[in-house]
Amino acid sequence: MNFNIIQYYGSIMVKAHSNEEILKCQQIDTLQRLYDLIYDNAHSLRLGFEKCSIQKIHDHDCVTYKDWATVLKEVLQIDLDWGILYNYLVTPDCKILHSSEEWIIHSKFLDRFQLKLDERLTEWQDDVVNGLVTFFVNSTKTVKDMFEEYDINKDKKISYEEFWKGISKTNLGEKLTEAQCYDLMSSIDKDHNGYIDYTEFSAHFGPKFNRFQQASPWLKTTIAEIAKKLLAKHKNIKQSFLIFDGDKDNRITYAEFSKILKRDLEGDSFTQEQRQEIFKYVDENGSGSISYKEFKTAFEGSNAEKFSKLQNFEISAKNMIMYHICSAIRKSRTELFSIWNELDTSKEHHITKKEFIAAIQAVNVHLKNDPNLQRHALAEEQTQKLYVVIDTRNQGYIDYVHFLQIFELHIN
Repeated sequence: MNFNIIQYYGSIMVKAHSNEEILKCQQIDTLQRLYDLIYDNAHSLRLGFEKCSIQKIHDHDCVTYKDWATVLKEVLQIDLDWGILYNYLVTPDCKILHSSEEWIIHSKFLDRFQLKLDERLTEWQDDVVNGLVTFFVNSTKTVKDMFEEYDINKDKKISYEEFWKGISKTNLGEKLTEAQCYDLMSSIDKDHNGYIDYTEFSAHFGPKFNRFQQASPWLKTTIAEIAKKLLAKHKNIKQSFLIFDGDKDNRITYAEFSKILKRDLEGDSFTQEQRQEIFKYVDENGSGSISYKEFKTAFEGSNAEKFSKLQNFEISAKNMIMYHICSAIRKSRTELFSIWNELDTSKEHHITKKEFIAAIQAVNVHLKNDPNLQRHALAEEQTQKLYVVIDTRNQGYIDYVHFLQIFELHIN
């Protein structure tokens, strides 16, 4: 008997012609679903592991197999034979043999499961860093003061639990999802040992701290005043950037910056030397031109009035929308693949903007009917914005297989 089974999960599409191949498809599908579950629950898993009996081995925090399996079972709420799955999930670099027993480096295990998104889809992290740095700078604190405030037990390193507690003290604890907090911690913990040491902390926050602190009082005041005028004159920072960017090449030259500054904001109140000083400050990496990220960092992160003593941080609505769009696509990629594959009569993996939007709307019906997924449903405006981000060449179509691969987990 011949079988022609197509197994869908994310980008997986396997045509099977035998029972053996069908079983292989099902195994791949099951593991992929488990990978997604681990990624989605990384925040709770990390907190669970940190509460276990930790053994410090070669500067890594390790847990026993028993504790590892218990935490997975309790957090994921599924009772599987973790012994069979162990070698599929825990690679050799996550294991350490100590005193005749195999231990698991829990931070390395969790860091195996990652999304590697375009930086335009992760700009919320810049908002968080700018907010934290601006608050501490305006509180006349140093990078070291900031580190020590998060290092609750004073062991010269910040655990994930300490990082989460520090974030939760601010209103960021309400704005960020647990997954976002986990992703932010992972981006700072460069050696993936489960902790942020001072070197890592300083490398992540230090450049912005030093830039703000080393600026002259005149420059700090001037940047803040320009920021207020920009926001009053234009709808938002992005609109301001587009007005400065005269030739629309996504960079602002000194000539463009000076022209708009003089024409629209300050008249003749600045000397050429002062304009050059302002430009040099905004041009964070010294490239000779200003990117949108640098423009946003300088002017949106400069206004101390946004940050009260209660540490009331802001994350732009656009960046939070993009984050939730990513979550929605990732949750729905199986259904999207099925719909687009049916629409794609040429089988060239190309879909038009109209087909892209139609598929998202069809998936929305499914999302809205599931209480656990309702918050992931996308508005038409959000779908339009996502299409603009993806169709970078303005071709009028996108490769939907490549598009869905953007939202797949990368298993290290």
